[in-house]
Amino acid sequence: MKTRQLAKAAAVIMTATAVTLVGPQSPASAAPCGDDGTTKLYDPSGSYFDFTQASAMPDRNQPFATLHDSGTNGPDGTPPGPRFNSDTFDDWGALFVGGTAVSNMYFSADNNGCSSEEGGAERVYPVVTLHGLKVQRKIYVRPHTETGGLPGARILDLFTNSGATPITTSVQVGDHASGDNEGDVGSDESTAVRASSSGDAVATAGDTWFVTSDHANDSG
Repeated sequence: MKTRQLAKAAAVIMTATAVTLVGPQSPASAAPCGDDGTTKLYDPSGSYFDFTQASAMPDRNQPFATLHDSGTNGPDGTPPGPRFNSDTFDDWGALFVGGTAVSNMYFSADNNGCSSEEGGAERVYPVVTLHGLKVQRKIYVRPHTETGGLPGARILDLFTNSGATPITTSVQVGDHASGDNEGDVGSDESTAVRASSSGDAVATAGDTWFVTSDHANDSG
């Protein structure tokens, strides 16, 4: 199921698969799961992405493996961006498997249990068992030093059934039950759909993409 929340000033591409990745990858190295903005990954547009620090217990207002704040540099920044902006994601991106209760959240309390790939451009989160599936998240940000390609962040959620019996379950990204201005996107209650793959301003299960902002209140 889709939620209404996606992005304000930065783009996110979400993909999902039922099998593990194949093909060569750069070696993984140790990395913290999150540090609430101390570490920032910049994409080619000058937008930055940072990651939420793991909490001691599953927490809707501090969800694991999510985008903490994020925003962009201004035109005079390094690297230059389209405008100065922060508070884009508000710890958005909580992953639920098999339901929407706190017990269904993708979560690990080990904030040092992550690694990085692609020369540090991809944050690799640990494998967690949920609803009989091995679940893992990876977030990739194309480095600002590379030319070409899409800006933004790619969230890749991997679901592996290692048993012999098929598993039918639900998957949700984003959370309607988080606290005020937490776990959503920076546009909060002003979030509105600007465009979608079907050509209208409504996000439905049939859309392959949609874009949101807080433009409904003329706030940017």
